[in-house]
Amino acid sequence: MNLSSSEIGSAPQLDGAELQDLAWRDHLTGLPNRAKFNEQFEAACALAAQTPDPAGALILFDLNKFKEVNDSLGHETGDLLLQGVAHRLRTELADCDLFARFGGDEFAVLITGENAAGRADLVAEKIFDLLTQPFEIENYRLVINVSVGIALCPRDATDARGLKTHADEAMYAAKAQGGGIVRDCPATGLSLTTKAQLLSELPSAVVTESLLVHYQPKLDLRTSRITGVEALVRWDHPELGMLQPKDFIQLAEVCGVLDQLTRTVTERSLLDVSAFDSRPDLSVTINLSNRLIQDRDFSAWVARLLAETGFTPQLLRFELNERHLTHSPDRTQKVLQELHDLGIGIGVDNFGIGCASLDFVYQLPIDELSMQTEFVSAIDNGDETLAKALIDLGHTLGVKVSAKGVESAETLETLRSLGCDSAQGFCISPPLPIEGLAQYLLG
Repeated sequence: MNLSSSEIGSAPQLDGAELQDLAWRDHLTGLPNRAKFNEQFEAACALAAQTPDPAGALILFDLNKFKEVNDSLGHETGDLLLQGVAHRLRTELADCDLFARFGGDEFAVLITGENAAGRADLVAEKIFDLLTQPFEIENYRLVINVSVGIALCPRDATDARGLKTHADEAMYAAKAQGGGIVRDCPATGLSLTTKAQLLSELPSAVVTESLLVHYQPKLDLRTSRITGVEALVRWDHPELGMLQPKDFIQLAEVCGVLDQLTRTVTERSLLDVSAFDSRPDLSVTINLSNRLIQDRDFSAWVARLLAETGFTPQLLRFELNERHLTHSPDRTQKVLQELHDLGIGIGVDNFGIGCASLDFVYQLPIDELSMQTEFVSAIDNGDETLAKALIDLGHTLGVKVSAKGVESAETLETLRSLGCDSAQGFCISPPLPIEGLAQYLLG
């Protein structure tokens, strides 16, 4: 567009304060932008780091599958959705120093002062509740999910960069579980540069032999016999050595290969375990991501794989984290029922965190609950209350109860006395490559 000199001359003149405000404000949503946030954030971190108790909190969150909204409904609808998010934050969100749009669908909230940790929890819950309510955008009714990560200063980091890294990791952990809030996410220890490297290498690693499957034996506490294994993925990286899931699972979610990774682990596990002619009764448990629950072809794909491999369906169990049960519950129930109808076992991992209602869990075709590791740790400290309550609850519901992360023979015997059905952990065996598993079973 060509402007005349008279038109240029008639443009409003902005003073310094107005120009500064424009430079620090996101033009689409009207919220403060990343530059404005960072200036206040760095000063707040420097002040909070001087106190022993958390006096600063950073909340990062983004909208799950926002790209799909842009791709399917157009960028204009995506922009209106972002404006709707900003409007809800602006009118409903209180008790925070500053909230801003970082760019794209990522937002940040800063909280400082007394009881920053408690207030951050409340604000995070408020964000989740606000943004998971339906949005009326033009003629569409959009329901979105949100991934929220929280980091505290000085508990998690004492500088702005470190706190941002920790909050990022917590947010990606929430995204990997299908959405929700993650408050305590241990750092992987990998630098941002290394993570960027792994992010670029993961897609090719999924289709090569660099991703391995190790198997952790599962002990039946009634018979003292190994009756199954849990399949756990490892990445044999040429430079960094053997990487654990905590180092790359979140990255797999970010770069969109987590579905394929789970399929690869499932294929290899069925082939590996079915090769044990001396143990035709050995079962295998595979962790199922929330994303695959949303894949309408997944149940049919599993049925085809079982037919191709000849693997006995009753010896396969898919395990879903309790947090995942609350996302798209109708879809979750449908897919789990489809898998159950194939004869496959269904387990719930980390049960006891309270994300899913007991009524909903009761409606699902579940045959095993794995107690969260904190219950096992409590036994190590002499407190059997929670473990016993969960075991009794599981048996009342007619399902088996298992324990993971069992580190001592004493804890193992306590679980046995409480009626726990099975256990796994380093006191039984660490995860083993397939050759090591074969030798372990012979011994």
